[in-house]
Amino acid sequence: MIKINNETNEITTDCKTVGEFITQAAAVFYSCVIIVDGCRYEFVRTPKVRVTDETQIETVTMDRDCDIVITTKPRPKTVTRHGWVNLYHKGWIDGIIPGSRLFNTQEEAADRFDISIDCEKLATARVEWEEEVRQ
Repeated sequence: MIKINNETNEITTDCKTVGEFITQAAAVFYSCVIIVDGCRYEFVRTPKVRVTDETQIETVTMDRDCDIVITTKPRPKTVTRHGWVNLYHKGWIDGIIPGSRLFNTQEEAADRFDISIDCEKLATARVEWEEEVRQ
């Protein structure tokens, strides 16, 4: 819910994301919503919209022109990591079994048989993922 104190122009909201706020604001305001370092939304005739922006809200204020100004939280920094895994096939299981270890290099993975059950090694595959960097 979005509430505006008409005497002080102070805005309070329980919205956590830009999308949630804009979706609610479009239904009730004849104004502009400005996202610092982002977009400017202008509402005329209270349109029914659904915005799916998951950016987290830091603060919501109102400027002199009665435009709503949203400051967003910084996005978490991510780093891409990669490694190598072995893939195996077991005769009586219809499918591929991934290895149980992650290796730093293709050569290191290719030289190892890292699973304890009786199966045939099919390949060594590169895997990639993203992790948030904690500060």
